Amino acid sequence: LLITAVSGEDSLERWELQVSMTPVEGSNGTVSIPEMTTDPRHYFDFYDYYLIDAINGFEISRDGRWLAVSIGTWDRENDRRDTHLEIWDLKTKSKTWEYVSAKGISNFRWSPNGHYLFFLTGANGSGNDAYLWYRGTNSFERIIHEIEHAGNFTWSPDGNTLYYTINEPFEESEDKPYKVMWGLRDRWTSWRDNTQVAYFTVQGRAHGKLTSGTYDSDTFVISPDGSFLLVTRQVPLEERPFARTDFWTISTSTGEAVKIFETTLVSIGHLN
Repeated sequence: LLITAVSGEDSLERWELQVSMTPVEGSNGTVSIPEMTTDPRHYFDFYDYYLIDAINGFEISRDGRWLAVSIGTWDRENDRRDTHLEIWDLKTKSKTWEYVSAKGISNFRWSPNGHYLFFLTGANGSGNDAYLWYRGTNSFERIIHEIEHAGNFTWSPDGNTLYYTINEPFEESEDKPYKVMWGLRDRWTSWRDNTQVAYFTVQGRAHGKLTSGTYDSDTFVISPDGSFLLVTRQVPLEERPFARTDFWTISTSTGEAVKIFETTLVSIGHLN
């Protein structure tokens, strides 16, 4: 690297740089000659990708005090990317906890009161393991083992219950390899997938399902007081428009489900 700064009166009539390079044994006579440049920019190379630590995502508690951030770092000896989950106190700008996983960390969610942090990591078997980190004791524990096809994790307003969806893909029976497909619903396998809304309570460790059925519960949202869920469900139709969306309310205390509305709109973007 050659950096030179001169003023006008100090400039010489001629600048010259001579480079002499001799191939060493085993180099096959191949030598890369350096080139001078007045533009010292470094263009991003593929190798640079392996030198960068990536921020995969972050979550800030509702009171703005606590930060959970997922950082991906390269383990170059084993050629893999490890994931670090770090907890930071934004008031003191200090890191309070760190967890490292070679199988990834995802779906981390602060409880509304900021007392708990929920997150998933890859299980040793199949699926994922679900964990809770307790801010008061700076400890964590596994609460669900080898959960599969789960998503849409959402805390209740009081921070005691975690709701989520579980997708159960349709499995063909091995003893019946041939199936007569009478209608459109038989040919579209995704219509035969079942999606249920499940729950987990921090106090008491209750774990179960709120819904069951043959059609997808696509999305759900919790009422501000936490007394019910508003759930959408898609029902296939054999004639146009080939699908119907139902809106249901489900009581979080009794589990009572009531259909309140239906529409032929297939895609519902966001519930609020």
